[in-house]
Amino acid sequence: MTNHCTVEELEVVLRTTLCVRFKSEVVACGVVYVAARRFQVPLPENPPWWKAFDGEKSGIDEIYGF
Repeated sequence: MTNHCTVEELEVVLRTTLCVRFKSEVVACGVVYVAARRFQVPLPENPPWWKAFDGEKSGIDEIYGF
């Protein structure tokens, strides 16, 4: 797998209503989360990594489920 796959996934997200329904910070966190899962990179949970970017866990979960 390459970084190219992650860029393609980002392009798919940007063609949906997700970038209209969520703040840009949440979409960015969702993309980071998808990339981290794909490349098996652990993200810190304590404190939650998404709070550093003003992300919302519920939105990130919805983007990941997309």
